[in-house]
Amino acid sequence: MADQEQTLRLQIEAAIKAAKGDTRQAAINVCALLEDEFDFGEEGHFDDDQELIEILLDRPDAEDD
Repeated sequence: MADQEQTLRLQIEAAIKAAKGDTRQAAINVCALLEDEFDFGEEGHFDDDQELIEILLDRPDAEDD
């Protein structure tokens, strides 16, 4: 399966595991994944969470639009 692109479910699973039990970080990781894959932030899905917006914008790999 290493040759195939991971499914969204597996990407979410990896994002949660990367948080190592920190539920806040797991939520941030999943939101970052949704932003990267589906532009949730651009569509306004995170507008009510200024802290998350700042975290996503401050990521070293955040795209400059």
